[in-house]
Amino acid sequence: GYTVFKPMLQRFNLSVCTDSKNPTYCNEALGTSSCIDHFVVSSDIEQCHQAFVIIESGLNQSDHKPIALSLELDISPSSPNTDKSKVSQV
Repeated sequence: GYTVFKPMLQRFNLSVCTDSKNPTYCNEALGTSSCIDHFVVSSDIEQCHQAFVIIESGLNQSDHKPIALSLELDISPSSPNTDKSKVSQV
């Protein structure tokens, strides 16, 4: 899958935020798991990436685990680097 999208990601200056070491899809009945859920962001935003989290919850009935991305963005309209605000679980 990723090799198919890689040229598009490069062409539009996009990056993938993921945790490739831990699966986001797990099917116990079939005995399969993989990392198939990702965030795709502008390469400019990638530098603001603080954390990618796979949410483990007993309430989730899907074989896809929810994911969250935390970013630290400068959203000050007046001048850059004066007011940093955390935006979590975008």
